[in-house]
Amino acid sequence: QIEVAASMLRLGLGLRATRCVPARVASVRTMASAASGNTYHVLQYKFVPDMETKRAPVRQAHLDYLKNLADEKKLAMGGALVEPLDSSLLIFRNISKEEVEKIAVEDPYTKGDLVAEWTVRRYMRVVGDAE
Repeated sequence: QIEVAASMLRLGLGLRATRCVPARVASVRTMASAASGNTYHVLQYKFVPDMETKRAPVRQAHLDYLKNLADEKKLAMGGALVEPLDSSLLIFRNISKEEVEKIAVEDPYTKGDLVAEWTVRRYMRVVGDAE
């Protein structure tokens, strides 16, 4: 390759700068983009202290709210991060960031002041289950 490049320079053909992407990285990018055509957002809740004892009055309403979103095929999966129970992750499929933000505001846990803060971020699924 070096000899070819030197010959091209001597002949005045010049070289174009190219970007080298390792095959492994290119393969992962291809898998991610071709995997499903779905877009995802992750909603992360950070709970207030003593969430486990405070959630009882609104827990069923929260679970019903999430089940409805799953039945509508908006919520791909969700659950709490435990030991300690201090946060949760909800992964949404094919809805906008703005819609996920609206979902967070309307969640019974948020309305019940059990969520200290929440964030929404775009998520790129590379491997694993997808509907």
